[in-house]
Amino acid sequence: MAKVRTDIAIIGGGLSGLVLALSLHRHGIKSTIYESRSRLDFAGGYIGLGPNALRVIHHLGLYNAVLEDAYTYEKLELMTSAGSVIGSFWTGSRVQGFPSIRVRRSKLRDVLLSAISKNRTEIVYGKELQKLSEVNDVVELVFGDGTVVTSSLVIGADGLRSTVRKAIAPETQPKEQLDQEALDFSIPSMILGPEGSFTVIPVDPPGNRLGFITTLQLPDRPMEEWQALWKDKDSLKAIMEGSFGKESWPKIVGALCRETVDDEVLAWPIFVLPDLARRTSASRKVILIGDAAHGMSPACGQGGAMGLEDGETLAWVLAHDSTSQKLLPRWAAHRQQRKIKEWVIWGLIWYHGEAGMSAWVSNYDGEKEMAALSMQ
Repeated sequence: MAKVRTDIAIIGGGLSGLVLALSLHRHGIKSTIYESRSRLDFAGGYIGLGPNALRVIHHLGLYNAVLEDAYTYEKLELMTSAGSVIGSFWTGSRVQGFPSIRVRRSKLRDVLLSAISKNRTEIVYGKELQKLSEVNDVVELVFGDGTVVTSSLVIGADGLRSTVRKAIAPETQPKEQLDQEALDFSIPSMILGPEGSFTVIPVDPPGNRLGFITTLQLPDRPMEEWQALWKDKDSLKAIMEGSFGKESWPKIVGALCRETVDDEVLAWPIFVLPDLARRTSASRKVILIGDAAHGMSPACGQGGAMGLEDGETLAWVLAHDSTSQKLLPRWAAHRQQRKIKEWVIWGLIWYHGEAGMSAWVSNYDGEKEMAALSMQ
């Protein structure tokens, strides 16, 4: 049984884990990432990032690299399925700092991985965490291949099905499954109807390649049945056409559902994670970030951004409070409050249009927030 020792172990090499490692490196702190999948085994599709997420990317010096293949926009229209305009709201502003973008997840991940490689942060692939326990002031990690790693601090960035979370809050599991299909289509707008939502956003810099995202509710089913559905492109297209190909929806919506190339259809269930009673273990040697801590509905458009904010702000706290006794509890409370306010502000959008999109969401600067928090 191989044994390894590291100071900070990050479980999960998704976007939150990578941003955390890069942010720690900015503060001169070394970490090691353990990822259960292989380097190439990551889902495709697109991700939307607002100004608050891009600010984190900018702090890492990667803003221009991410924008190279991204579609940028500053406004999103809300419409009914009958074609009536409900209103619009600003999603960002170059004048105020940053726009919103839509970019391939693979592109964003490649940019982050390139930066990880340059600063020599180690990523160990094929390491599926099986067990976590605190022993004699360290955290012991046991992986599926028999490797045992001991670490002074463990940060769980391993998503909604987090193994790390089970050690901190075993009673909290994801619930409320929805199904989301991410595809290709047009102009920034969100169409709302009784069947679900249909969002249209270009996905390349000039806006020639179009992408669309649909969200709709389906009956819950075992994970193996979800996996079978993801692979059944004909069934996925039939579900879309049955929901959005009706006369009550704009004709373009039905056309997009019909004409999308089968291979471009991606689908996955979305889980909403109940609020956690705590983000850290009692000893504060195990910490949760990203979806492992706060799975959010894709309707908010802020799930990814919250994970990036988590990584940047936690790195700042660890760099300025080595004992993790003073700032860490404040950080956990601060991040929980921000999640709650994100939900409230999103709700206001539906009632007040632009007025509901508070600058509080877009103008968030994690490093400044943590500096202010440390003075309290």
